Order: sequence, then structure tokens, then C-alpha cells
Amino acid sequence: MTEATSSVHPIETTVLSDDWPTYRELRVSYCREEQAATEELYAEIDRQDGKSRLSVLLNCRKYAWFARSNETGLVHVCSNSCRQRWCPICSGGRSSYIVNSITPWIERLRFPRFLTLTLKHSNAPLKQQIDQIYKHFRNLRKDKQFKKYVKGGIWFFQVKLSDHGDQWHPHVHCLITGKYMPHDWIKRKWLRITQSSSIVDIRAVKNKTEVAKYVARYCARPAQLSKYPISIREEIYRALHGRRLCGVWGKAKGISLSPPKFVASEKYTRLGSWSTILSLKCTSSAARQIIKSWLEKLVLPEGVSCQNVDDFINDIPSGHGSEDDEYWEPYLPGYS
Repeated sequence: MTEATSSVHPIETTVLSDDWPTYRELRVSYCREEQAATEELYAEIDRQDGKSRLSVLLNCRKYAWFARSNETGLVHVCSNSCRQRWCPICSGGRSSYIVNSITPWIERLRFPRFLTLTLKHSNAPLKQQIDQIYKHFRNLRKDKQFKKYVKGGIWFFQVKLSDHGDQWHPHVHCLITGKYMPHDWIKRKWLRITQSSSIVDIRAVKNKTEVAKYVARYCARPAQLSKYPISIREEIYRALHGRRLCGVWGKAKGISLSPPKFVASEKYTRLGSWSTILSLKCTSSAARQIIKSWLEKLVLPEGVSCQNVDDFINDIPSGHGSEDDEYWEPYLPGYS
């Protein structure tokens, strides 16, 4: 579903076919169900408050170009992004960024553990339950004994309906570092704080790479909208509007979970727009070399470019990609 998990072969088949897609069409192809569910949700929210979230969503990734990292020589694709919370394409980009951001920290941990905290099922509105679990989680992190066990971590929120589909199941996941913490102790502590719930899971992390992907997926998108009817999607949207969905504390402070807004233009060299390079793939060896380097993550030699064609035809509208465009997606390590 996300860009972080897309494989090379489907992209290569699609990009190099005669009927090549726009960059937006390519990215939507990996998240069609979530994209459709999000479009329907934003259309309904826009109808109620008169705003234009849907039109912004539909323009996400409309413009794209290839660029070469001056540091590594690798080729990336840069594109405009709507940066809306529920956009599945932007969620994929955030997820990929978070994986690259947190992996070095996780790899340094000797004994990382995964802690999950939840509340006893109830019929309370979702917003109320989220207020409660966030409050309880803050109180847990303030607990002196908990601080002795846990020296820091990354937390993120996830929500879904119970197996019976009639009650909400909000929970907070934490990737933590510190001393061994007995399961019985954290169950008793969580029950004392919540006054109702002892539902706690804690386990050792066996695969650091997989847990990084798991953390990143839910840091970027706390629920799968396509699983629910529009009324439930709207409740999720309104309950989470304006809330932090993830964070770091203690020894994890300094880890970035939010991609920067602007392109560090001095670190990259433009090679040509998506449309220009793909339209030249049959006639230009430079275009083919750029595409191959991108698909296979190969170093592109300096000087290989099709930017002169864009400079002549002015393919990218003025203003896009400039410092005045707050929604222009930066180049992200490991994210193309």
C-alpha cells in the first residue's frame, strides 16, 4: 500500500511500457482502496464545512521530476505533495522517511522492547476514549518507577473497531529502551492509572528491521479508512483532528518523525521532469540511463541529464518547487 513497500519490478513494467502513467497515477496504483476511501471522506467533510481538502488531495503528486543526489549520486523523484494527514500517498512518503529516521536508533539498542497499552472496551465515543488513553499514557510516563525501567522510546497511536465491530479499540504502542520491566508490574501499574484496564502487552523485539517498518506505518497512518463505512471514517477523522499521533521521549529525543517541508536544493541536481524523461525514453540514452539508475538504485554519472529540454519548454509551472510553496515534497533518503 505504501511507497516504502513497493517493489521494483511492477514499477519497471509500468514505467517502461508504451502506455506510461503520470507520477500521480503510478503512486495511486499502490493504494487505490485507501485513495478512494479518502476521496469520499474529504468530499463529505468539504460538503459540511465548505473547504477544499478534496481538490488539494486530487492535485497531490501532479508534478514530479528526477533529481540526482550530489552526495551519493543516486536518483530520486521529487514531487508536489498535499501533506494532508489522510492522503495515502503522503502517508507512504512519511512512512518511508520515518523508517530511515528511526532505524539507526533501533539498531543501536541492545534489548529493545515493544509495549502496547489499551483500554477496556466501552461504548464511549471515540474522542472521549482517545482523551482518556492519552491522559493515562502521560501519567504513566511521569511515574517514577516507570522512569527507572524505561529510559525513552517512540510512541504512536492506533485505532480500530473490536472484532465484533461495535466498540472502539484505541491503543498506544511504544518502542522502548531501558531495563527489564516485569509484565505483572506494568499490568498492575496500568490498572492503577486507568482504574479499569490491565490489558498490557510487552515483548522483546526479535526483528529490528520489521519493527521499524511497523512503527513507521502507524506513525504515518493510525487507521485503515477503507475498512470502514463513511460514517465511521468521519468519526475517526473528527476524533483525531489536530491531535499528535506519535512522538518520542527520553533517549529517543532528537529522532525526527516529520519530513521537512522544503527541498534542500543545493544537495541535488535536477535531471528533468517526469513527463519529459519518460517521453524521451525511446530516443534518449540519457533518459534511459536516468530511469535505469532510479529503478535499480545505481549511481548516475555526473553530467547525465535531460534538464536542458525542460529549460527550453518550461514544463514545470512557475512557483512550484520554490520556497514559497509550502507543500513541495523534499527529497527523502530511500524514498523515490
